[in-house]
Amino acid sequence: MGNQPRQPYDPNSNTYNPGWRNHPNLGLGGNQHSKNNFQNHPPFQPFQRPQFQPLFPQQPKPTSTQSFEAALEKLTLTTAGFVQSTNQFIEEARANFRNQESSIQNLETQSGKTLEDTTKKVDAQATTENAMEESSQKQENQQQQHSKLAAKRRLIFPSLNNYGKR
Repeated sequence: MGNQPRQPYDPNSNTYNPGWRNHPNLGLGGNQHSKNNFQNHPPFQPFQRPQFQPLFPQQPKPTSTQSFEAALEKLTLTTAGFVQSTNQFIEEARANFRNQESSIQNLETQSGKTLEDTTKKVDAQATTENAMEESSQKQENQQQQHSKLAAKRRLIFPSLNNYGKR
């Protein structure tokens, strides 16, 4: 099998076959058979873009004065819209500031009342504690004075030391 000569147009060949050069379907028009097959076809023509009609007909070009006036009018309209939106934003910002200001005042009022209440409670508590401390100090002072007097009495009247004791 390996020694048999190959046919000139062997489709199973793995390499280039010089016989394909003369094949009627693979030729570039060099042989007569292939020329006869393409005689009815028109010659190659390069691609040409089709002509389209514009959807909107072009207006004649305006003069420089007209285009300037149109641009100026467009600029004026755009600027007016911008000014209007800016004014609206400023009004909204002012309204927000007013709302914040009133909220802050309400919080200050509430916190002021709370502070006053707390201050009153603290003052009352401090007053109560001071009064209790003063009372306690008075009791201690009275006890100390009583103890001193008792000690003096014992020194002066030793016979009374056993008085009332049985």
